[in-house]
Amino acid sequence: MVEIDNGVGLLPYIYGPSADSHLFEEKYMDFYDSYIVAASENYDCNEEEKLPDIFSAKFENKRKWSGRGQKINGEKFHHVGVLWPIFQSSYGKDKLPWHKAVIGAEGTNPALRGILNMYNVTFSNFGSTCNGKDVIFRTNAGEDDMNWPISTNNIKLVNVVNENKIYIDEPLASKVQPADCTDFDCDGMKKALIYDKDGSLSGDSLTGTILPDSAFEWDGNPARGLGYFRVPKPMITNVDGTRIEYGDKMPNMGIYRDDSCAYNDNWRAYKCSGIQHRIMIIESMDRDSKIRRLSPLAVLANPGPDGFIDLVNGPQDHSCCAGYTCAERLSTLYTMVATGIEYEIMFSSIPPQNFRFHLLHNENGNAVRLKIWFPKQQRLDVYVDGNFITPNNIDNSKESYNLHAPNKSYIPELDERNGANYFDPTSGHLYLNLKGPATVDIKTQPVVVLKLGMTVPIENFFEENVIANIAGLLGIDKSNIRITNIVREGSVRKKRSAEEEVISSIQFEIGPPPLDNLENFVPEEHTYTTTSDDDVTENPIYTTTTTKASTTSWTPPENYLSFDKLQSIQANIANEFQTGKLNAALNLTLTGMEMEEPVAPPEKPKAYTSPEERAAVLPTTYAEQSVEKDNQLLETYEQVDFDVPHSLNLAKVPENVKEMKKIDPAPEIYISTEEGKMIKNLGDDSDPWQCTATLLSGPGGELMGTLSVPFVDGIANFDDLFISLAGTGYIVEFNVTYPSTSLSGVKTPSFDVGKRPLSLQFPQSIDLVPVGQPFAIQTTIWDEALDEAAASSVLSSYSWACSISLLAGSNTGLLSGNATKIIPSGENVALFEDLSIDQIGSGYRVEAECSSTDYDPDPLVEVSPPIEIHTYPETGMMKQTEIDFKFDGAYEKIADVIAAFKPVAMTCDNCPGQGTDKSIQLNSLKTVKYPIGV
Repeated sequence: MVEIDNGVGLLPYIYGPSADSHLFEEKYMDFYDSYIVAASENYDCNEEEKLPDIFSAKFENKRKWSGRGQKINGEKFHHVGVLWPIFQSSYGKDKLPWHKAVIGAEGTNPALRGILNMYNVTFSNFGSTCNGKDVIFRTNAGEDDMNWPISTNNIKLVNVVNENKIYIDEPLASKVQPADCTDFDCDGMKKALIYDKDGSLSGDSLTGTILPDSAFEWDGNPARGLGYFRVPKPMITNVDGTRIEYGDKMPNMGIYRDDSCAYNDNWRAYKCSGIQHRIMIIESMDRDSKIRRLSPLAVLANPGPDGFIDLVNGPQDHSCCAGYTCAERLSTLYTMVATGIEYEIMFSSIPPQNFRFHLLHNENGNAVRLKIWFPKQQRLDVYVDGNFITPNNIDNSKESYNLHAPNKSYIPELDERNGANYFDPTSGHLYLNLKGPATVDIKTQPVVVLKLGMTVPIENFFEENVIANIAGLLGIDKSNIRITNIVREGSVRKKRSAEEEVISSIQFEIGPPPLDNLENFVPEEHTYTTTSDDDVTENPIYTTTTTKASTTSWTPPENYLSFDKLQSIQANIANEFQTGKLNAALNLTLTGMEMEEPVAPPEKPKAYTSPEERAAVLPTTYAEQSVEKDNQLLETYEQVDFDVPHSLNLAKVPENVKEMKKIDPAPEIYISTEEGKMIKNLGDDSDPWQCTATLLSGPGGELMGTLSVPFVDGIANFDDLFISLAGTGYIVEFNVTYPSTSLSGVKTPSFDVGKRPLSLQFPQSIDLVPVGQPFAIQTTIWDEALDEAAASSVLSSYSWACSISLLAGSNTGLLSGNATKIIPSGENVALFEDLSIDQIGSGYRVEAECSSTDYDPDPLVEVSPPIEIHTYPETGMMKQTEIDFKFDGAYEKIADVIAAFKPVAMTCDNCPGQGTDKSIQLNSLKTVKYPIGV
């Protein structure tokens, strides 16, 4: 192929299969034995304004290359030989320019494979044309999620300026916003890679790689959002909680480099000759992979004084969200690593439960050892080509799956097989060899992590018996229980035999053993509808369908422990321990218990909402909301300590109790250890302990309200408890009623219940009253316990003398009228009529007072809301309205309509039975004429 005088000589654009569906094929493009000439001798700059005929069509004109004549940092660009290739999941909107694969909701996500192979290609006349710079290779800013690698071999250069061989664009600052790449630069310009196989491109005859400055604006322009402050805090924290200085662990920024690397300012790129750089893809396989952000992903090469830290963002949002109410960013992260060294990997949020690693274009290459941090200890099963890879600390002496105790000697060496792995529970790191070409899949198996404290001589401990007894107590197969660590302690005496050692704690893992073959791994692809409005672009990927990875539902094997079963087991273990039954079942004296609950399945994506809701701007972005949610979730996964209950205690005793009124302050019950420490963790939140209140003694009243409540954070709060009858000598007893325990109940001291609390209220407010005109005010005896007008049964023994007085404030008016009333026994209303105030004013109030010596020596008093006294002008009828309706047709068809005008006087022409008198009186309040024609 010979290409001359083209704005862009070659733009590979290949799409499919879909990364959204977690599909991939080994896609590539070969370009060889060709010539690309930037500008021939006959090139006429004056002819540039004359576009080819195809661009006379408006549709095609919008799709043309827009880079010619573009100025960047004051420098004008002209011809481009090869634009970095595009490999997408699918093709976007037809109207998009050829080189732009990602424009908002019209764009698509990158694919999972892609490379442009070029060999025996000659580039000629790449210098300066029409006062612009001609560049052989330039990154594609129109696809700034991923610029796929280029492999070059036997490249010939004729009349080419060295500085014009390559140009890697700066990331687009405009994409740093919630609706695109969120809060720091997109990755595409920072992960562009050229494999210079023979050094013919760079001209140094050295095999190497050409790579960008991934640390562009690190701790520089704050709008770029990149710097040490984005490094996840656990990465710079020791196991003991002390801080690690950046300079001690990651003094260098960007992609790993060594002394062979040299930076070319004109290329905006490094050339390295001693490193095998490779593209590594980390792909979340969880069903929330589009709605839960994992980045920034910290990729730390060679941790220590020579460490290099790189931060990865992930693809941008291609939905119609504003970035506040939602975001649909595919959690597939495109990183660049160097083989033969160790990389510490850390997500800024909780890692995916299931994820896949791809190491591209590494045939016969060295491995990368990944050290991936997990904040939550669960079992991580590793698969290569769908086959289970046993951890390096597998205990082959056991019939069932079991592991040796943790030891750093199990960390895989770099020359071990693809997928070699070891999880260190003491640091939370999974060590994993990644070599390719096969992908490595990690499947999180939720487990219950159980640690029991004890003091048992080692000669009296039999591992098989303990596992069998726990399995029998929980009703599960013993293959689901494994001892993962035994802590031994020697005697305080200087010399003891091994038989005199004691076991101080045992750690168990409860969960199903690993499956030999990877199953139930690829999730459903949840897709989303944007909108049907014509003025909003609809994403071609996000439709109303949900694609399943398999049409056959997964059938768990026999005795498989699902998440729901594990939760139930967790609750059972907590109850059995705290009720003393676990001690008996194991025939051991347990001194304590710690437990971590199984990790819950990923959140299911929510249904599509309206365009208006998705465009709303909230106080925090969706990314910030996700971080907060993850932090809350981590708290629920923290290790929980369980104590042995000893006694039930009353934290708050009943005081100032009134008949039928909720006891306030509410009684609070807690359980304590033998040492008196309050026990916060009782059982499990999914199956909480219950406490029940019963009336032990009293003069005949009934204990009412919510009599049984759960313990929440160790407290049983009875905030809906009341007694039906006033009296003395009441005692309430509280007992644990679930689970069954040997704890004795706790009783309140004897307390009295006072009379029904009563007050006064003004049920109807009076805002405006004419000056000197009569008005009425009603006051009602109010039952404060039930928040309603007091019933006659409550007031049957009380009569009330009531009065009303004026609180004039700064006003000068006087209140006239009957200001006293008697409320007979059993009644609750005092109506003060014929009241008047003789001066206008604002903010008058009246005070009502009702006394009953049979109820209380002190009267009930209430002050009304403000009353405005205004002038009272003489007015007549301000407006009279007549409405005419005309209907031509049978009368019976409008009979119902006429009847609906009651109570109104109306006139009907030619209505049946009206004679000469056409007036119809229907409970007349006023007369309005409605002539109706027939």
